[in-house]
Amino acid sequence: RGAPLEMLAVTSDDSDYLWYSAHVFGQSASPHVSAPGDNGALTYVYVNGQARLEMEATDELAVAADGPGGQVGVQLDILACAMGMPNVDVGPHSMKGLQEPVTVDGVDVSSKGKSAWTHSWMLRGEAQQIYTPGGAASVEWTALTPDVEANATIAWFKGSFDMPTAAPSATQTSYALDLSTMNKGVAYVNGFNIGRYWLQPGKCSGTCPPPVKSGHCYMHWKGCSRPTQTLYHVPQEVLQPTGNLVLLFEETANSVQRRDLSGVLLRALHEHPPFD
Repeated sequence: RGAPLEMLAVTSDDSDYLWYSAHVFGQSASPHVSAPGDNGALTYVYVNGQARLEMEATDELAVAADGPGGQVGVQLDILACAMGMPNVDVGPHSMKGLQEPVTVDGVDVSSKGKSAWTHSWMLRGEAQQIYTPGGAASVEWTALTPDVEANATIAWFKGSFDMPTAAPSATQTSYALDLSTMNKGVAYVNGFNIGRYWLQPGKCSGTCPPPVKSGHCYMHWKGCSRPTQTLYHVPQEVLQPTGNLVLLFEETANSVQRRDLSGVLLRALHEHPPFD
């Protein structure tokens, strides 16, 4: 308890996620909460249990906590999501997590003694290991409906896939999870963490409009509106012939629809011998 702590000092990099929680008081019925950017990828802000804000790393957290405020105060829960350590010198210099000062109606509530900040590292699903077959069977899953799509902010999605058939003529086959219809999060296959995914579209630049297939302009438009990666390698040793459990923790679940999940596939990637 006390002031909010630097993220990696709490998590020891064992999780990309850390909750910061405090009950804060302001001078008005609808207190205004603000804080510096967290130097991570995204921060999610919940006021009295309701999702209120998704903040980019360079933004300032600023949200009006619509009543009740004043003497009653508001419950503030902030989920910080780290995306690695930028390094341009000897050793890491980037701070992660919620940074001071956190103010409510202009009053600093982040200093020790002002508000009792608590920290909860890793997600509940991580702690319960719901990405494993046993963990997934221990929780109740909800079917994806329009109401769930609209109300979910962060969510786990579960699916089952059979192993793709390898081409007989292929000299070597590797396997990948196609996440081209998703946005940003972490993927697991049969309990194995295959890593983070982030389908960030590339920037469009250059003076000549697409489609451009070669030359100088092609280099400018090569990644235009396309993510740099859509296929994520899955070790063959992790897979089984049928019923492969795929778990996705999606950080922008309110943008996910049923058709997006139907685009998630296990794919076989083949290498064929060269022609003589």
